[in-house]
Amino acid sequence: MDNRNRAKRIALQSSPPPSSSTSTNEDFSSDHSCYHPQQNIEISTELEDSEDNEERRDPEGPIGNLGEINHPDSDEPVRGRKRVRNFDRWAKNIRKRKRTAGQEYRNVRGSIVPAKVFTPVVCSCRFKCSEQVSSENQEAIHVMFYQLTSWDAQTTWLCSTIKTLEPKRRKQRQNAQNPSRINYVRQFMLLDKRVCKSFFLKVIQISNKRLDYALRNKKSVSGIAERDKRGQHVPANKLPDEKLNWIS
Repeated sequence: MDNRNRAKRIALQSSPPPSSSTSTNEDFSSDHSCYHPQQNIEISTELEDSEDNEERRDPEGPIGNLGEINHPDSDEPVRGRKRVRNFDRWAKNIRKRKRTAGQEYRNVRGSIVPAKVFTPVVCSCRFKCSEQVSSENQEAIHVMFYQLTSWDAQTTWLCSTIKTLEPKRRKQRQNAQNPSRINYVRQFMLLDKRVCKSFFLKVIQISNKRLDYALRNKKSVSGIAERDKRGQHVPANKLPDEKLNWIS
């Protein structure tokens, strides 16, 4: 056993150390009998990690501006993780557009609302609405109303076709605890011809609530309805601009 150990020591001492720029005297043991290449491996891995970190810090490296990643083999930027908001593709905005256009859509509760399909209206009131406005004209008015691009445009059209007048005569009620609060008369006009309210609503296929909303926001001076203010308020939990600028 002693002879074998002596032979191994002589062979290790006679063999030259490996040629490496990172080798030092610390790679050998105190008596220079053993060589430990593990330190060189650790040093090489540390150098590789430092080179990777330098490439990541380099502004002209593979990572460019925020939100864009430049591929090293091509000059075209690739979209990063941060997505750009597309308001037109939001579900609620798609639902609003379809509702304004009279198309079939799915509401918030998940139920399907059918499309607005024109059907000729027959009215036998004292204004003779069906005789004054034919079925072809009814369909043209129906299509024109739902071709308007926005809710505000439809509201403006409704206000322009309805006249609000003061009554010519007022009937005085005796011993009335709640006198009548209606002090106006509404005239519904289609193609400059007066029609009844029921005929007007059926041709356009809107509810009485939609009509009252448009007339309630109508300005008395200009006769034009106010702009729809829904969804225009500032969120209550939004940070002020000063704090956002300070963070950035």
